[in-house]
Amino acid sequence: MQYQVIITKKAIGDLRRALNYIAKYLYNKTAARNLNVNFYSFAEGLAYFPHRYPIVSDPLLHSLQVRYIPIDNYILFFIIDETKNQIQILRFLHSRSEWRKILGNASSETSDNPNNIYIHESISSLLK
Repeated sequence: MQYQVIITKKAIGDLRRALNYIAKYLYNKTAARNLNVNFYSFAEGLAYFPHRYPIVSDPLLHSLQVRYIPIDNYILFFIIDETKNQIQILRFLHSRSEWRKILGNASSETSDNPNNIYIHESISSLLK
């Protein structure tokens, strides 16, 4: 079964801030480019095998079935909506950030939110 992958604007904003920081402040455009490719590669893979990633152990986030993928020094957080056959990427946060507090509002993001970006068939074109 293939899921539709939805990336929230918050997650896109998180990614852009990370890429900007790495490229402009750490002066490492190659690392920024690699992180961008890795983000979209993992996001695309979620359409096929989202259950292979663990649920966050934090009690609140666990109750919301928030899952995570470590990507370099960052963590991609997502949920699976089986009723809509969708994956929703909530946030992309640095592993040393206070992500438990930041994700406390994770349930306020919904797939019906008009501020979400919908990725339909494939996001391979974004990797170019």
